[in-house]
Amino acid sequence: MIPSRESIVLTLLRVPRLSLALCLLALPLVAVGQSFQLGEQLNYTISYRGILSSWQPLAIAKGVLETEPHPEQIDNTTVLSARLIVTTKPYDRAESFYPIRYNFQSWFEPTSYGTLLVDEARHEKGFKQSLLWFDRSKNWVHRFKRSDDRLSKTEVLPLFLRQRYEMALGVSGFRKKRGSELKPGMLDHLSLLYRMRLAPLKVGDVANFPVSDGKELASYRVEVMGEERLLQGSESQVAIKVKFEPQYLDEGSLGAIYVWYALDEGRTPIRFYSSRFFGDIEISLDGKTAGEHWREEEASEPPKHPSILDLE
Repeated sequence: MIPSRESIVLTLLRVPRLSLALCLLALPLVAVGQSFQLGEQLNYTISYRGILSSWQPLAIAKGVLETEPHPEQIDNTTVLSARLIVTTKPYDRAESFYPIRYNFQSWFEPTSYGTLLVDEARHEKGFKQSLLWFDRSKNWVHRFKRSDDRLSKTEVLPLFLRQRYEMALGVSGFRKKRGSELKPGMLDHLSLLYRMRLAPLKVGDVANFPVSDGKELASYRVEVMGEERLLQGSESQVAIKVKFEPQYLDEGSLGAIYVWYALDEGRTPIRFYSSRFFGDIEISLDGKTAGEHWREEEASEPPKHPSILDLE
């Protein structure tokens, strides 16, 4: 009755992993009339409708998008952090068929949104964890995978990651895997989402932005499609619909994902949708806990507000 972890997670994660796509130029942290919120929490229900559910909508998981309440220092860099959490625990049918615990956390710079570190962990049939280090000094995205192999060594990690994981958390056993080229302005899925939430979205704009997962993901093609009125419970609201098409190095595009942004101060993502051969995945906002407004204090120039077309 339940689609695979890959289907659920890729829908959440490819959009910004719920994603959108990034920029070669720095997008200001604060857009007109908007500001980034630390400590914000967005709660979602993930539903499936298709062949495996006799085309009836079936809730299969809960998702949370949240930002850490305070900036932190990593490798002598001030960064913000966002996290995606997915769990099937509230739903017995999903738990019995394919239980999922998934955590994706991104640390990124507050002005350029350039990614520094990604920690992806999942527990399905066993625990798996991988790290991505966006090393701009060598223009490379390093990928590390945790292993129980006795031959694996944590020393493959750079010192700041050894300090963070081995010394502080007691986590060891990472092996270095094949990485990928780091292009200027390259982000990950979540830093992309939070960047695009504050970007001006003009109907008709189309742009391509580089995004990395440390493997085959190359970019996203983003198209601002227009405004639509959505029914949320007993109320309706106007939202901006944006189409995202992930582009892969060897496979081209693997299908579009759509996200609807509310016209509120933080442009809250209120709905995600993706159609696959087995059916549809829909992610709907249940509620929002507001955080604290945060603006960069060291900005020396007033923010500019380019169209996404100017960011290619």
